[in-house]
Amino acid sequence: MLALRLDETTGQAQSDLDLLQLFLGPTFDGIAPEDEDITLFRNILQTQTARKVLDWWLTLAEGGTPPLKSLLSVREMAPFISSIALIECDLHDDARVRLAGYDLEQMFGRSLTGQRVNDLVQMSPELRCMLYQAVDGRPGLRYSVRDLRQVGKEYRIVGVLEMPVVDTGAGAPLVLAHFEALNVPTRHVYRH
Repeated sequence: MLALRLDETTGQAQSDLDLLQLFLGPTFDGIAPEDEDITLFRNILQTQTARKVLDWWLTLAEGGTPPLKSLLSVREMAPFISSIALIECDLHDDARVRLAGYDLEQMFGRSLTGQRVNDLVQMSPELRCMLYQAVDGRPGLRYSVRDLRQVGKEYRIVGVLEMPVVDTGAGAPLVLAHFEALNVPTRHVYRH
C-alpha cells in the first residue's frame, strides 16, 4: 500500500489544493489481496460508515476481481446510498459522475450527475500521471482526505473511499465512491 501525504509545502501540495492525504490500497487484478493488506487499508478509513461500505464491497469482490456493476443492489446500499457516486473514468482523465446521492449534491451545492470530476475537485496533471503510474492501470482501492473550500460554501474536510466496479457493457472503468464529511461544517464561509 502506498500512502501519500500532500498537506505539506511541496510543489504538488500547492497545485493540488484540495487533496490532503491519499492512500493507494490493495489492487484487485485477478489475485486476491492478502488479508493483512485489506486490514491495513480498512484501518486507515476514518469512520465506521466508510468501513461498513468497504466491508459490503468486499463481499461482492470475489477471486481478486472487482464486483460487477450488476451486483450493486440498491437495497443493500440503502444505508449509505445518499453518499455514493458512480463515476465512469478513462485514462484520458475524462471522468464523469454517472449517479450521485442526495448528500453529495448537498455537499457540493449542485447536481453532480453528468459533471466532470475535474470540475468538482482540483488535481494537477503531475498528480494524475503519478497516480496512473502507481496503480499501473490496475483496479485498486483508494482513500483520500480532501479540503472542500468552495467559494460561498461552508468549510468541510471530506473522506472519499474509491472502489472499482466492472461494467461488462462499458469500455471505461467504473468507480464507486463513498463521500462523507469528517468535520462538522463551520459557520465560517470560505471567501476567495
